[in-house]
Amino acid sequence: RLSFFEQGLVVLAMKGAGATVQKKLILPPDAVAAYTKNLTKAAVDAVPASALSTPMFDRRASLRVYDKDAHFAELRFDPIAALPKKGNDWVLPLQDLLRALSEDRTVTNTIAGYEPKAGDHLVGDDRKTWEVTRVIPDGDMVVLRCLTEPTTIYVAKKDLYNYFIGSRAAAASR
Repeated sequence: RLSFFEQGLVVLAMKGAGATVQKKLILPPDAVAAYTKNLTKAAVDAVPASALSTPMFDRRASLRVYDKDAHFAELRFDPIAALPKKGNDWVLPLQDLLRALSEDRTVTNTIAGYEPKAGDHLVGDDRKTWEVTRVIPDGDMVVLRCLTEPTTIYVAKKDLYNYFIGSRAAAASR
C-alpha cells in the first residue's frame, strides 16, 4: 500500500516473502504534483468499469482517490492486465515510486551513514532491538546483541542499513 497524505507525507506498507517493509517520508511539493498529476476523484469516476480487467482472486490492485470532503472514487483491476491510457498515466509513476521506496534502503533509511557506538540500540525490520556491544575498527564490523533473544550477530558497518530501520543513542550513564 502506498498512501499520500497532506504536506507530502507518503507511507509505504508492504508484506511478503517473510518480511514487512514500512516507511514514511516527506516528498517535496513538485514530486507530489508529478506523482498525482491529473489524479482526481472526478477523473477516476469517469473511467468506466468495463474498461478494466476484473481482478483475479489471488491478484488484485486498486487505486483510490479522495476529494476534499472525504468522498472517494476507486478503480479495482488486475495488476498484470492492460489499463486504459489514463489509468496507466496514473499507475505507472506510482509503481515506480513504490519500487524505489521498497528497494532503495540507502535513501529512505535513517541508518544510512550511521556511525555506531557501543551501547547504542538499533531496531530491525522485525521490531527486535539490538544493542551495539562492540565496534571492531580494523574490519569495520559491529557486534550486536539482541535484547529479547540470546543472539549475537556481526554486521559490517557499511551494511547496517540493510538490517536495521532506526537507532537510539547510548544512555547518558554509560
